Amino acid sequence: METKMRDIDILVTWTPYLLEGLGWNIIISLIATIMGILLGRIFVWIKFRQSSISRRAGAVIPALLRGAPTLFLLFYLAILIPNEISLFDGQITLVVPIWLKAAFALTASPLAFTAWNLYSSINFWKGGQRGAAMLFIPNCMNGFMITFLASSGASLVGVNELVGRTSTVIKTFDTDYSLIFYSYAACLFLCTALVLKVVVRRIQKMIEGRFASSLATSN
Repeated sequence: METKMRDIDILVTWTPYLLEGLGWNIIISLIATIMGILLGRIFVWIKFRQSSISRRAGAVIPALLRGAPTLFLLFYLAILIPNEISLFDGQITLVVPIWLKAAFALTASPLAFTAWNLYSSINFWKGGQRGAAMLFIPNCMNGFMITFLASSGASLVGVNELVGRTSTVIKTFDTDYSLIFYSYAACLFLCTALVLKVVVRRIQKMIEGRFASSLATSN
């Protein structure tokens, strides 16, 4: 009993530290999703061009990025992107933090998602099927959840997010606490994902209720 109470006390003590790491996972995922949507819109624009070469490039490049392993992109961009960028002969130096590099690496998935799904949504909208077009929003949030879960790999390149902080806490104590802390970190991830899932379902139901006739036509 005393051992269990001690374990609970340790978890409670370190929870704020771990939640701060979870916050970094959310920030990285948000930045990656926003950048992916913005870049994905470029490929959507390319796919609408009349040139057959442009349309093929707009389809093939996102497909290649979608199939690229996340860990490969994390390690590749961590090495490729410099830690500092000098401008105007060194008068201005921009620091590129490791968490921003991780966000760049995680951009591939939302970029590919946007390139494929936004193209279809625009065609639905042009065809008057507004409900089917608006479903891009909850689908995009589902994509954010995938990016959020994938952000756990950012610890492998040195990002001080939830998994990285969990490893730091375990090193502070005995390795016997590995199972407890990693299980706790997994629960934090899953609970956050479940909350997002509930939000997505509510938004989807609102859209389905608002555009019921349009969705019936598209089906």
